[in-house]
Amino acid sequence: MQTTPQHMKGYTYKKLMMLLCIICTYTLISNTYALTTVRIAAPQTKHDKRFEHKYDVISTALKLTEAEYGSFTIKSELPLLQGKRMIDGVAKGDIINISIGPYNKDWDENTLTIPVPIRGGALSYRLLLIHKKDIERYQHVKTIEDLKNFNAGVLSTWATKELLQHQKLPTIDSNHYSGLFVMLNNHRFDYIARGIYEIFDELIAYAGQLNNIIIEPTLAIYAPTYTLVYVSPNYPKLAERLHKGLLLMEKNGDLKRIFNHYYGDSVKKSNIANRTILHLTPPPELTFITPLNINYVTHKTTQPLKIKALQD
Repeated sequence: MQTTPQHMKGYTYKKLMMLLCIICTYTLISNTYALTTVRIAAPQTKHDKRFEHKYDVISTALKLTEAEYGSFTIKSELPLLQGKRMIDGVAKGDIINISIGPYNKDWDENTLTIPVPIRGGALSYRLLLIHKKDIERYQHVKTIEDLKNFNAGVLSTWATKELLQHQKLPTIDSNHYSGLFVMLNNHRFDYIARGIYEIFDELIAYAGQLNNIIIEPTLAIYAPTYTLVYVSPNYPKLAERLHKGLLLMEKNGDLKRIFNHYYGDSVKKSNIANRTILHLTPPPELTFITPLNINYVTHKTTQPLKIKALQD
């Protein structure tokens, strides 16, 4: 039976103690900088610029806070949820833990709302996809009252539906995103109101198969609307991290740079300055005034409104 020489026993003990210290230090660091996992619903279409923009914004916010909060991963290969199911999904946080969309009181009351608009108010301006046979009809539209003679196609879960109905504009519902464009192409209703950052890509995406759809060239609907990030209440550290990251992005210009990368051409093509603007007043449940002076379309400032989340 071999025994450890007496002069080696102290050396072996020191090595074990050093190894134990290394393990404890690594464990402490691992706990301090635990991997941040973001789970977001998959895009609506295979090549969805809106999703790519959201992904870029979130990943940049996480990168900017990596030194303080540690590494991260973003998972997006998840089933698309809509409406109340999406709110419930984010609130629980077990399937998805963040979502990005227009301000909505239900979202604000059930999740942690990060009050930093990520699209610079671009959704405030909506253009109209119309059936090409109707183009002359719109020459007589000068006010919201005139638009009440037209039926709008909307997804049942869209904030646009609430916005139009609040103004007593007639709507026709659909539960299928792609089917909505088919319905317009078949003249089932008169127009679809789409944000200036999405309408041009959608027209291109469906141009090959739906050749009756065009963008109305003279009108724009304006209703103050801001795209925000919502985080599960079960992930307050993630909300804190994203809030810090988005504020850094607004300060260093990353938010505007990313916006212009994805949507700069669309803003130019929308030609807002030369359109007749039809003003809508959002219902209270959709009303959010950014506490930051972020508006990448008109560059006008707004007055702050305190909301529930992250205002301490």
